[in-house]
Amino acid sequence: AKATLSEGFDLPGFMRFIDQETSQIGMTLTSFKPGPATPKEYYVEHSFDLAFQAAYPQFLLFLDRLASMPRIVRTDNFDLSAGGVRGTSEM
Repeated sequence: AKATLSEGFDLPGFMRFIDQETSQIGMTLTSFKPGPATPKEYYVEHSFDLAFQAAYPQFLLFLDRLASMPRIVRTDNFDLSAGGVRGTSEM
């Protein structure tokens, strides 16, 4: 649990992970906007607004890869359309 709730957060490393994973899957990352950090009782929550252009199976594979990260990642607030995917991720 210590690795998943550690105090340090590597924003450049997380951005590289997102860029590498979307490229490997064949998705196009159109927007990556870090949001505010929100202190919680045992951790700090970091939010991001991400926008992609991808096929639905690619998006599902991306979510699976997020779930496999050593840190806890929660994804919510999805907007799916024929033109792309927009969502919010929080760590």
